[in-house]
Amino acid sequence: MRAPKRSGGYIHATATVYWDEPYTAKNRSTLTFNKAKFQLQTKKSVSGRDPVVKSGAYTGLEHALEHSSSNGNGSYSTGTFKYKAGPYRYLADGYIQVDWSGDGKSFRAPILFTASPVV
Repeated sequence: MRAPKRSGGYIHATATVYWDEPYTAKNRSTLTFNKAKFQLQTKKSVSGRDPVVKSGAYTGLEHALEHSSSNGNGSYSTGTFKYKAGPYRYLADGYIQVDWSGDGKSFRAPILFTASPVV
């Protein structure tokens, strides 16, 4: 995760996800997932559990995963959102969730990303 940026009294957060999954290259199709999303979160940095102050689900990840290169490599960038910052420190983190087609289940357990540096 990139560190969010502080500008003009706001925190701006964005993320880019990269993958290298050659085992899927031969089997990939536009029917691999029912849904896939990247959940981007901005959190206030406090002692203990950091509370989420802004969150956004980016569903374009499904298309990016299903249209990876012939080697199975790819990337996806979220949009940028902003949050009116107080006199606190903030960080960004996120997670991916996928719902595989044909398995009869919904979203699987999230794939967590390490939090960004604090700003």
